Amino acid sequence: MTQIIIDLEPGPGGQPAGQLTTGTGQIIRFTGWLHLIRLLEDQLGRRPPQPSADPATDPGLYPKTL
Repeated sequence: MTQIIIDLEPGPGGQPAGQLTTGTGQIIRFTGWLHLIRLLEDQLGRRPPQPSADPATDPGLYPKTL
């Protein structure tokens, strides 16, 4: 698991602004929801692959609903 810290503040046009600190300590500034989401997607792509990320083959991955 990678720990990511996000510091948010109000930005232009009601969009969030702030910085994202990655698990390696890199600090990346962002403005807007889309920029933040893309940064998070980039971080997800950099983590080591999990043995099973398919809920069909790993029932413990997601909680079951009744």
